Amino acid sequence: MVVNEELETRIHEIFDNGEYRHGRFISYAEPNDIINLLKSIPSREDKVKEFYQTFNQVVNDKPTKLTEDTIRLRLNLIQEELDELADSLDFAKFNDKYQTKSNITFEIDQDLTKAFDAVLDLQYVLSGTIVSLGMANIFEEGFDEVHRSNMSKSFNKFEDAEGESAGLFMTKGIKTRIESSPNGKYILQRIEDNKTIKPSTYSPANLQPILDKV
Repeated sequence: MVVNEELETRIHEIFDNGEYRHGRFISYAEPNDIINLLKSIPSREDKVKEFYQTFNQVVNDKPTKLTEDTIRLRLNLIQEELDELADSLDFAKFNDKYQTKSNITFEIDQDLTKAFDAVLDLQYVLSGTIVSLGMANIFEEGFDEVHRSNMSKSFNKFEDAEGESAGLFMTKGIKTRIESSPNGKYILQRIEDNKTIKPSTYSPANLQPILDKV
């Protein structure tokens, strides 16, 4: 867990609530105060869920069988990341075997137990790769930075999205529409191909300073 500035401030607020007795400061903090604080901290999956809701991706709150399109998307995304990892390690790229194969008949016959096991194994392998790369102590901070970057593709206010949309049309002739999400965010999609447009508020993840700390 990364103890960021916000969390550190909230911890101090809890323990600073007290009084002096006989020259000693007595805190009113109770174990449940800390427990509740820790429970309020969003997990990695909570952050990913926020991103997915913002960009209208599939989100389920209980084990659910997926559609063919969603399965292909998930496997292609995983394969894409595997390819990037292989390339970063100067290793031959894996075959992109999850692309659409029109000659294959797709049948909905999913084993959620096996899927759960496979995803857990994949996460375990990914965590092992992080450990092997010596990045375990900076992973959470790096994850938070990637999440910040991803969320910078969206707007908190409709007016900001509207202004950006008008600006894109006036300066570049790009026609966009504003899409709202269940969590109150707004994104711009190019009308021509439904591609999400990175707005002027977007900033890429800045990971080098995090690496430089170690």
